[in-house]
Amino acid sequence: VEDCDRTMSMEEVIENDGSDGKPLYFAVNGKVIEVAHDRDSKMFTDFYHMFKNMGQIGELFIAKVVYEPRFGVPDCLEDFTPEHAAYCEHEHAAYINMTEGGLHNWKVIAKLAPNYG
Repeated sequence: VEDCDRTMSMEEVIENDGSDGKPLYFAVNGKVIEVAHDRDSKMFTDFYHMFKNMGQIGELFIAKVVYEPRFGVPDCLEDFTPEHAAYCEHEHAAYINMTEGGLHNWKVIAKLAPNYG
């Protein structure tokens, strides 16, 4: 994503929530990722509902699901260290590879300037 010229705001990510034909985006570790599954697929529906319930900021829900004692569970993005954000991204990719057989339906489309502590 370092070579990506496109930058998105968190507001743009949250606006693209998969509803009303909009794309489904979420952010993790300074990357904006599009969930590129077929809209009628179970995976798209599952992630749409998960993001509706947990939010589209990956670190905030991944840190709750995959607890790591050395990092704890920060309440806001500003309380994440760069190392914890990278850990969350790694855990997300590992989960997707394990459950979906690859990251081909997850596309990094922009960068996001996070505010890590």
